Amino acid sequence: MALALVGHHLEKGGLRARPSGILSFPADQLIEEVGGRRKGELHAGLEEVLLARQVEGGSHSPFSTACRHQGAFEWPSCLLEDPEPPWVLTVSGDSTLIAGTPPGRAVALVGARKANAYGRSTARMLAHSAAGAGCVVVSGLAFGIDTEAHKGSLSFGPGRTVAVVGGGVDHVYPRSNARLFEEITAAGCIVSEMPCGTGVWRWSFPARNRRSPR
Repeated sequence: MALALVGHHLEKGGLRARPSGILSFPADQLIEEVGGRRKGELHAGLEEVLLARQVEGGSHSPFSTACRHQGAFEWPSCLLEDPEPPWVLTVSGDSTLIAGTPPGRAVALVGARKANAYGRSTARMLAHSAAGAGCVVVSGLAFGIDTEAHKGSLSFGPGRTVAVVGGGVDHVYPRSNARLFEEITAAGCIVSEMPCGTGVWRWSFPARNRRSPR
């Protein structure tokens, strides 16, 4: 929640690099660290969000969440080795794909956003072949190669692709991939370390570009 409130504040300040440790900060500390002159405004905004949630009550969420200690699914073992692991993961779709896939049975396929026709067709073919060999194809749901990787894996069958995104799992980005977003949610899974309700910023893409979740 706090991250969603300060994200635009960080972006407006011209931040380009990944802020070290930012995703693990408690809400109040996050605002103190990056709020600057807007600390009071951001704290007030956070209080409004928390109050609204209390009024709404604990409605059922369509998403699954987990941290390394507990949660709705098993924490991916490879993230235990990361020097700055996610604080929490949220999944929309089949969460077993990020924790239940055997080691060596997941393939990350990413590339240029402005790919040419040959690159796009090759990516789709490779993803289809990988899915046919029993692998889960992991990509980032961006333009170009990422899009074709997801489409190629889905063309083989369901349960063959994972999208690691830079915003919340309830935020469709890019908008032109809205249909693909829905297809991956239904037949695979979308995963993020960003809170639901969070959009995307320049720094959130480098933040997600760590090792794939298996």
